[in-house]
Amino acid sequence: MHLKPQAFLLALALSSFSFAPATKADPGHKHRRVAPPTVQLALLLDTSNSMDGLIHQAKTELWSIVNEIGSATLGGQDATIEVALYEYGKASLSAESGYLRMVAPLTTDLDLISEKLYSLSTNGGEEYAGQVIAHASNHLEWTSQTNAYRAIFIAGNEPFDQGPIHFSGAIGGAREQNIVVNTIHCGDERAAFDGGWHKGARLGAGSLLTINHNAQKLDIQTPYDDDIYKLNQELNDTYIGYGTRGRSGAARQKSQDAGVKKAKRSASLERAKTKAGKHYKNSSWDLVDKMEEDAEVLGSLPAESLPQPMRRMNNKERKKFVAEKAKRRKKIQAKLLKMSEKRESYIKKKQKSDTESRLDNELPSKVKSQMKKLNFKF
Repeated sequence: MHLKPQAFLLALALSSFSFAPATKADPGHKHRRVAPPTVQLALLLDTSNSMDGLIHQAKTELWSIVNEIGSATLGGQDATIEVALYEYGKASLSAESGYLRMVAPLTTDLDLISEKLYSLSTNGGEEYAGQVIAHASNHLEWTSQTNAYRAIFIAGNEPFDQGPIHFSGAIGGAREQNIVVNTIHCGDERAAFDGGWHKGARLGAGSLLTINHNAQKLDIQTPYDDDIYKLNQELNDTYIGYGTRGRSGAARQKSQDAGVKKAKRSASLERAKTKAGKHYKNSSWDLVDKMEEDAEVLGSLPAESLPQPMRRMNNKERKKFVAEKAKRRKKIQAKLLKMSEKRESYIKKKQKSDTESRLDNELPSKVKSQMKKLNFKF
């Protein structure tokens, strides 16, 4: 029997349909994990002469900024925070690069960002705002998720229109990726407008911030500080280094504790609070954090990648060992958060309202305002 072309196509479609599996609701659909909302912040810092105050604010107030925006949720899910770091405008950077450098990519590794901030130094150069914005827009791994807040914060004090790439084109490219561009002028508002920094913020659908980059936050001591330091030490003992990064990760953690404390007492206490929260994760070198991501990872790790006490254990004993560390960590973190709350209450009673135009006072409020427009809650 010969079928007409139309009949043949109909028969083919019906036969294909008959072999397709019955369409049933996926029983696991409701329980399938949705990617958590993401907050991505790229800090572009001018490291030319006279910007030492800006660098000092960034490295000492990183932790208070993270703590301020760290409670963000969207649709009931906690947000993941990623930070990237650029420097630009320094004479020791190559002219071919546009006097800019990606210091750290977008990462959840806050110790890495802190370490890189402490490595920055300043010297004279050319400040090409458009070029560094274009590089950050095109070379960082910005998420394509719809449940995300993507933002660039560029800080400096020279005219905004310098360099071979005009800021309007660079910001246009950022906006095509739904990246908000905010400008931070280190100086007064009049100088910011004279230098064109307001134009960058307007084109970037962001905000113009003006800060006194040489201002320093008061370092108020409280009766709770020593207890927080003690708990922080106990917290470090719950980390289990593994693999090639285990030893270096633990060493960096301790060196950042010491470095931040040396730079500013209050900053180290803010850092301890961050370490007690959900945004301080070290799954690349710590087994407790890694097993939160992958409960079966121990089965795939060779014994030589584990710390000495775990190498003689069987898999069941190893899981128990990590679980006990995780349980202890949560208890210490809970104590740390309570102690941090007491410290903050003490400071509020001792200190009058703090309205100084510093980075830690200006940046978080702008981030939260912009995120609320995307339905994030705090």
